[in-house]
Amino acid sequence: MTPVNPDPFAATATCDPFQSKMVWLDRRADEFELNMKKWLNALVSIPVDPDTEPTQPLDVGKLFDEVKSKELTLAPTKELIACKYYRYKLGSLRSAGIALYRSEEVAAPLRRVALQVEKQLLTLRTDRSLHLDLVLQQNILDLLLCFNPLWLRLGLEVVYGEQIELQPNRDVVGLSAFIIHRLFRDRQLEACNAQSYKLSTAYAEHMQKFTLRTVLCLLLFLDTAKRRKLIKHNPCLFERSAPYKETREILVRFSSNLVSGVGDITKHLRRVGYTLSHKQRFLDEYDYAFEDLAVDLRDGVRLTRVVEFILLREDLSPRLSVPPTARVQKIHNVNLALGALEQAEFRIAGDITARDISDGHREQTMSLLWQIVQMFRAPKLESAAIAIINRRVEEKRCVRREAAARTIQAAVRRRFVRARYEAIRLYVRNYSAQRLAARRCGAVVRIQQWWRAVRVVRQTRERYLLWQKSALVLQRSYRRFALARKLLAVAGAISAIRAEAKHRDRLASIIQRCFKSFVIRRRLQAVVPGILAISRRDALRNRSAAIIQSHWRMKATRTEFLRARSATLCIQRRWRECMEAGSTRNQFVLMRRSAIVLQRHARGWMQMRQDRRRYERTRQLIVQVQHLWRATMAMRTERSCYATLRRVTIAVQRRYRARLATRQAVQRYVTLRYVTSRLQRRYRANRAMAEQRRLFCRLRVAALCLQRCYRARLSMRAARAAYATVRCAIVKIQVHYRATVRMRPARARFLALRRSAVIVQVRFRAILAGRLARRRYEATRRTVIALQRSWRARLSERKRRAEAARCVQAWWRGAHYRKRFQNAVLRKIAQRMVASRRLARLQPANRLGNIHRLCMRFLQNPFSSTESVRILQQLERTSRLVPHILINDAIFLGVFCYETMAQSIRSEVDKI
Repeated sequence: MTPVNPDPFAATATCDPFQSKMVWLDRRADEFELNMKKWLNALVSIPVDPDTEPTQPLDVGKLFDEVKSKELTLAPTKELIACKYYRYKLGSLRSAGIALYRSEEVAAPLRRVALQVEKQLLTLRTDRSLHLDLVLQQNILDLLLCFNPLWLRLGLEVVYGEQIELQPNRDVVGLSAFIIHRLFRDRQLEACNAQSYKLSTAYAEHMQKFTLRTVLCLLLFLDTAKRRKLIKHNPCLFERSAPYKETREILVRFSSNLVSGVGDITKHLRRVGYTLSHKQRFLDEYDYAFEDLAVDLRDGVRLTRVVEFILLREDLSPRLSVPPTARVQKIHNVNLALGALEQAEFRIAGDITARDISDGHREQTMSLLWQIVQMFRAPKLESAAIAIINRRVEEKRCVRREAAARTIQAAVRRRFVRARYEAIRLYVRNYSAQRLAARRCGAVVRIQQWWRAVRVVRQTRERYLLWQKSALVLQRSYRRFALARKLLAVAGAISAIRAEAKHRDRLASIIQRCFKSFVIRRRLQAVVPGILAISRRDALRNRSAAIIQSHWRMKATRTEFLRARSATLCIQRRWRECMEAGSTRNQFVLMRRSAIVLQRHARGWMQMRQDRRRYERTRQLIVQVQHLWRATMAMRTERSCYATLRRVTIAVQRRYRARLATRQAVQRYVTLRYVTSRLQRRYRANRAMAEQRRLFCRLRVAALCLQRCYRARLSMRAARAAYATVRCAIVKIQVHYRATVRMRPARARFLALRRSAVIVQVRFRAILAGRLARRRYEATRRTVIALQRSWRARLSERKRRAEAARCVQAWWRGAHYRKRFQNAVLRKIAQRMVASRRLARLQPANRLGNIHRLCMRFLQNPFSSTESVRILQQLERTSRLVPHILINDAIFLGVFCYETMAQSIRSEVDKI
């Protein structure tokens, strides 16, 4: 029984599993085939950034190890990579395209072509209305859509000089819409003229010249840009499914349908330097992605491409036989790849031939790929194995050295420990004392930290209490301000109440004023100096308290401001230090990066010089080996010539001897050939008859098609003539209708202007009449004003005299009335005083002094509002009898009445 190897495809395997006589699991082989497909797709993938394309031999073994753990990704085409790369880099591509379009290579032929188009040496057919014929527009659109959308977008943007807004670079619908609206129409002329201008001959001639010039410019630019490889990945100029893949053929198809008076347009344009030479080859559009190794490697094209990538050669693809439809072509392509490997001194084991690869032999194909990969992986595996062996040997040596070193160190340590035991013990004691001192120092530090924290808490609490007091002061101020606003709000109601109270008390105040002024005038002569001294003392005390408070508040505010200022300066200084440190660090990092870059370049330059010297030495040795090898090859050539001459001689002899036997076979062959030729002649006659019949049928169908087209053309001409007649009638009707429509607003404007002129005339005549009437009115008015002024002066003189008489009478009557009223009031007051004195003699408690003291004592103690009002009324009656009795308590009564009034107003406001 043959044992099954669990993993013959491991990285450490050095034996070809497909050539050895072993059995493996199909799952392992499928995994290896999948890894091969990953490796091949990664190998033939084009880098997205063309500037990173390697110039050194590709590390195939490293690439194989890297892609094994990744997902299978098919190699993308050049078109797809170019679309992704230029998705956000179209600006640079447009700039390069504009520079090429303005270069003399492209601009000079286009100027000559434009001149010929303007002189009508190149014109479109007059019987073809390109801007109206949708079928012709579709044909030209199909021709232009044969181009790759990226190339076509670049050409249209450069020729038209504007940017086309497309989401992806392969938006065929957006390009089609741009071509239809910009190549077959001129929106600017259509906007400047009427709708009928589209059907005019001038517009048709303009559009024919414009379309012809634009198409010729576009074809020449795309052909030149493709030859210059303007797009870095060099994608195909035409689509893979396009029916035409040559710029010259596109031009010929366009001219055969539209250009008139020119046979071969390419010869005509070649005289002015306009040449189109690009032709898309089979290999340009070949898809090198690997999907199935049993099929993809059979034609030899992909295998040759892989060999080119491995050997960094580009001369193999032009020697391929494409398209590989026959088996001989496939064998030739595979032989080309295997021969390139043999020339590179790559030995293929296992007798693998091109027939095995082209026939799809799985084991042979996988064996070839395994040998290619193993050729690049084997040196790495050998170097890795040697490195592992050397590492293990070195590790064993290190282990032995470490064991010896440990033994020596143990002996030395024992000797030193015995010699310095006392010193170590003393050191331990010192160390214990140091630890005790460190603990004490730590305790002191912790106490200091605690005390500093307590101080910070106290300062924070003092600051908080100060802020609380400030807040309370602000709250009181705000509440007073709010109370003042409320008082102002109810001032209207209070003013009405006050007005009513004033109206009630006006008469009483007149009486009190007269009597009090008489009594107070005498009493104040002794009381005024004391009151002035008291007021001055209170004012001085208040002013001193205010000055002390202001100084204290200023000191507290300044202390807080200085503390906040020092903290702010500390924070600013710290922040500026951080910012300066950040900027300094950024400068250091930038300088460090620059130094690293310079060091990398310098080291690369030094390494380049060393590699160059090594390469020159290697080259000299290789040249010497080549001389020896060429001498050996020349010797072998001479020896092979002699061997060839000997074989030729033997062959001639063998040929002569065989010729004698051939003559007899010739006679038999002549007879057989005569019979065979008769049969072949008969068979070819039958095939020619069938071909003639097919041609006749095809010619008949073509004739029927031409007849149908001719009849359709006749009917089209008749319909066109009817359409022209109807169109002329419609145009005349439209002209008359538009004239009528334009006449109506003109007539309306005329009538409005006429009415305006009539109104202006009436207004002007009214102004003239008004001026005349105004002059008459002003003369009459001046006369009337003069009469009124004299009469009013007389009336004012009369009024002034009557008013003076009334004032004298009122003054006299008031003086007489006041004299009589004062006498009556004084008599009443005297009677009341006499009655009160009599009552006081009978009842001492009813004396005015006693009543006054009881009232003041009551007001100075807590009381209710009703009782306070009753006491104030009693004091008012007492003051009317004896006005000077309240002089000593005037300040207290004023403050008490103000507070009582404020409290009552506040209660009324709160109720509101």
